[in-house]
Amino acid sequence: MKKVFALLILVGLCTAVFLSSPPRTQGKNDKLRKTKNKIENQYIVVLDDQWVGERGTFSIAPYIANEMANTHRGKLKHIYQNALNGFAVEMSPEDAEALSLDYRVKFVEEDGVVTADTTQSNPPWGLDRIDQRNRPLSGTYTYNWTGSGVRAYVRTLRRKQAQRQQFGRQRECADTMNTAVKIKRAFDALEKKWSA
Repeated sequence: MKKVFALLILVGLCTAVFLSSPPRTQGKNDKLRKTKNKIENQYIVVLDDQWVGERGTFSIAPYIANEMANTHRGKLKHIYQNALNGFAVEMSPEDAEALSLDYRVKFVEEDGVVTADTTQSNPPWGLDRIDQRNRPLSGTYTYNWTGSGVRAYVRTLRRKQAQRQQFGRQRECADTMNTAVKIKRAFDALEKKWSA
């Protein structure tokens, strides 16, 4: 009876180990991401915060980036430690794939060229309503690149001159405002001269 019970426990443990192990795929590496307009042999590596630790000034990302770049024959380009833990590196595609298999790496993405378009399809946050008055909405938002027609208003508050620390900054701000007003007047004069 004891032997049968021990055998059942052994079979149960083997089944648990078999079912709990992650499946291994021979094919595609999900941690290596492709980009449409890639820059040849340049990659951005995002490290897993679970293994690397917190982001910011005390991040250990620079040490791990140096170690990984040296191990995988890469040339370190830039280290990220505030918005994310990671780094930019120049290396061969084979080395990038090998690097993506490291347990400390969340993913490796090909670096690419990004362009900004003046018209955005399916804009978020109701931007479509901003660039046109009449319905039906066009489903696009066109960005105004020139800045024409934009007025910026800066309001300053007077403070007691007894606050000496603030006074110096206020005086600098007033000087900057006076300079900005002079520049605006000069541009207006030039515009009148050119349009005449």
